[in-house]
Amino acid sequence: MGSAGLNGTVSIERESRYVREWLSRLQPCKPNALHTTLVAAEKILDLFHPCVRDDTDSPAAVSGSGCLCHQTFIDQEFSLPVVARHYRTVSGTIEKWTRLTYTPLDLRPDDEFHRLIIDQTGPFWIRTRDGLLSLLPETRAGGYGTGYGGGVNLPLDRGHLETGT
Repeated sequence: MGSAGLNGTVSIERESRYVREWLSRLQPCKPNALHTTLVAAEKILDLFHPCVRDDTDSPAAVSGSGCLCHQTFIDQEFSLPVVARHYRTVSGTIEKWTRLTYTPLDLRPDDEFHRLIIDQTGPFWIRTRDGLLSLLPETRAGGYGTGYGGGVNLPLDRGHLETGT
């Protein structure tokens, strides 16, 4: 992993309705400096190689149909980079996507927390009063807590808790 700075990082491997909602708003983009911070230094050049689906001669292609590519996106709601790692066996029997991104440090200035979502497949999400889905804001070292201790204090009494897949 590269340099995360203050933001917490998250790796999303399994899909759920919340992950699909989040994925639907990601915009493909060319790799930039922020994307390079989500991969190890020796993987930075891999961000620039096309998927085997787009180019069977790509350096990311394995024997013509397997793939070890990376694709880059931006979450425009929070201006956060997303790197999708693609793993596909040559036979195509195994195909896996892992998305790497940062969590926001906070909500946007006019956003208001409404609901905490504990996703059975992995990350914690929140929904704002306006309905925007966001990864739960966190800092790299802060984690979550109740009361002062450097953690994030969520006003659960004013919101709702939702669980599901």
